Amino acid sequence: MAGWTIDDIKPYSKYVARIMTNTPARFGCGTAIVSLSKEAEPYEEVVMNLIGTVGKAMRLPEKNMDAATSLVGSGPAFCLLMMEAMIDGGVRMGIPYAVAKECAAKVMEGTAKMVMETGDHPASLKSAVCTPGGTTIGGLMVMEDKGVRSGIARAIEEAANIASELGKKK
Repeated sequence: MAGWTIDDIKPYSKYVARIMTNTPARFGCGTAIVSLSKEAEPYEEVVMNLIGTVGKAMRLPEKNMDAATSLVGSGPAFCLLMMEAMIDGGVRMGIPYAVAKECAAKVMEGTAKMVMETGDHPASLKSAVCTPGGTTIGGLMVMEDKGVRSGIARAIEEAANIASELGKKK
């Protein structure tokens, strides 16, 4: 029901919890964004506890739900595209597919954990990986030259715009 608003759902019940979750929820490590109707707000704790079983539940105002749909709902596909590219690069350089796949998955898992546990900004953590004249800064420069950062950010923006359009009545 991407793009549907609480007001679109209210004719069926005044107690509305609008929720966007993602496919990693299947494994207990998903993300869920929750917006509540005014009438459902007294039940926020119950809703958050129930939906929190998917991994991490966070509340946002409804005005952010289309953006949450793109970041949370579509985000896993964007990460998987990056992981696929990392695997392809490893294979291209001679690493067997199974090893490249496991390495790429563990790199993404460990990097996510590093961000969550340190609370540091990703840019700060990224800079700590770089050494002057090293491999990391060289690879990052190629990624910047190819527009990877803006491509990912624009993908989130485009997915949010599409989510917004999906809810509009024709």
